[in-house]
Amino acid sequence: MRQIVIQNLIIERFNAAGSTNTLSKGTAKAFAHYISGLGVSDETISNLIIPRLVTHIAGLKTAVNKFEYKPFINTLIADAHIVVAQAPQRARKDVSLAQRRIDSLSRILAVQDSISPCSAVLLHEGKFVISSNFPRIEGANEEEMVENFHKMMSDRVGILQQFIRTIEANHSEVHIQPAKDFQSDKSESDEYEIVFNMKAHALAALTARQLGGEQVGGHGNVLPEHKSKYVSPREHLQNALLKVASAYLLAKYYDTYAGFTKEQANALMSPNFVLLVRSKELGKGNWHAEQLQADYLLENHLLKGQPIHIGISKLCCQACDTVLSHYKDIQYRGTHGVNFPGVYDMVNEDVHRGVVTKMSTHLCASDSDSEVDLSSSNHSLTSSVELSVSSDSLMIEPVKPLSLKRSVESLNESGYCFFSVKRCSAYQSKRLTVSQDDVSTTAPISA
Repeated sequence: MRQIVIQNLIIERFNAAGSTNTLSKGTAKAFAHYISGLGVSDETISNLIIPRLVTHIAGLKTAVNKFEYKPFINTLIADAHIVVAQAPQRARKDVSLAQRRIDSLSRILAVQDSISPCSAVLLHEGKFVISSNFPRIEGANEEEMVENFHKMMSDRVGILQQFIRTIEANHSEVHIQPAKDFQSDKSESDEYEIVFNMKAHALAALTARQLGGEQVGGHGNVLPEHKSKYVSPREHLQNALLKVASAYLLAKYYDTYAGFTKEQANALMSPNFVLLVRSKELGKGNWHAEQLQADYLLENHLLKGQPIHIGISKLCCQACDTVLSHYKDIQYRGTHGVNFPGVYDMVNEDVHRGVVTKMSTHLCASDSDSEVDLSSSNHSLTSSVELSVSSDSLMIEPVKPLSLKRSVESLNESGYCFFSVKRCSAYQSKRLTVSQDDVSTTAPISA
């Protein structure tokens, strides 16, 4: 049973009980969230847990929001000898460089869960394809909702592309040399890497703030399970922006593979993108973002025996893992193993019937190379950065009204170089070099 259904049942039955207590929507939501993750049957929820819970809180002499509901519910289940579903089984499928980089792109495009809990992306045969769980966004009807969501994603893609254009365009021809200019003394085992300076980190921080704006969907809930190396969702997004930009620059100018091919780099900067969303069809269930990508590949006859990486902002649910694993060409990060109710299975053309699981698990990958702290100890760069007109130095100032827009414009128009290029051995290229002007540090990339 879905959380919102449980929440509405609790509120409806509490109101019918005629209690003098007050049950807020937030408290009912907390109850429902916990109950939905228990892994018990819908019958147990509607016939045992909700009636007993409502009866108890209706007679409380204290505030309902102070009630310790978890021990109460756990005792109910234990005393009734209710069979509880198994914990979801996580599985890692692909952590290659190609997969990690397309996943970085999907995290950048992810919006708030309240709008759409998952985004997926594909760069293939010159196309930039974005898909999403059907958006919960304001609109008079379904068509208008999709139109409004398309505008939101168009603005979001525009911010990403402007970030890359700024870093790309503001590097002079003297510093950006085609890869062929280096071939005379380049060992076959040597590769290139991008070393971003403080100005690039400042621009990434400001861009991450722009992506957090309500009109473009805000920051998605895509943080990795292991949280030791990042400070905030915004800094995580900042790092993802720089990793995507690095892969783009290396593919386009330096004939070095860092997750994107040259064709993918060109597709990323295409003025047009394909947006895939689909609501319930004939009661068959919800289409999730990654299945829409698989459907797109099938409809356009693009599964030709070669690996195709789909970037997904979160791990796949049980239904989508079952579907994607059916197509051997499709590569993806993995699954969190949760069996969400009502999810469409495009292979069987019906609602997925799988192993019932508990809902309570972390839905994102356990790690991410976007966890690497690209900004070192200079976290103030994530606030507001202003460029001095008469100096190459960066001036850190407190956040002020309109400072974000002014800061972005000053960086866009500054003409400064945002990165340098470093030749490295194949081994060294597997490590991430971070430069803050004259200060460089090196950190390994996590899988």
